[in-house]
Amino acid sequence: YNEHYTHRFRKEDGSYLWFKWQFNKDENTSDYYIIGEDVSELKRINSALTALETTTDTGYWEIDLDTRHLYWSDYVHRIHETNPITFKPKLEDGIKFYHPDSIPRLISKLQKLEETGESYSTDLNFITSKGKNLIVNATGFSEVINGRIVRNFGTFKDLTMQKEDEI
Repeated sequence: YNEHYTHRFRKEDGSYLWFKWQFNKDENTSDYYIIGEDVSELKRINSALTALETTTDTGYWEIDLDTRHLYWSDYVHRIHETNPITFKPKLEDGIKFYHPDSIPRLISKLQKLEETGESYSTDLNFITSKGKNLIVNATGFSEVINGRIVRNFGTFKDLTMQKEDEI
């Protein structure tokens, strides 16, 4: 009974909500009960992120500095030519995609971001998992809570076509 279900329900006022729920069984009494939550806001945010990525050709990434968990949006995976289901990147994995000439500059930017919260926007040479050479723009920002940097996040965009048009 660990499967989750998500359904759209019409509320009395005519608006809709998305409800994620699952059946559970109380092992002591053998009673069944449902646990659920309104995920409407989460679905709205995910739809907005997808729309922004699609219209701007820009992906989103973030890393939790306490857990070191790295998240790449589907668009970031698309640029890297990796599978979002099977490829779960670590920060070291992400850095390996950059051209050797770009890695020192990227590492310097990431270290400053993590240590001081200094944001960056930089264009770098990049190599996809399938060996395609790209020029990407990478940005980074920090979230500070109680004077401590807890999360870094940013955008990732393929500039190759734009840069070739400038030549």
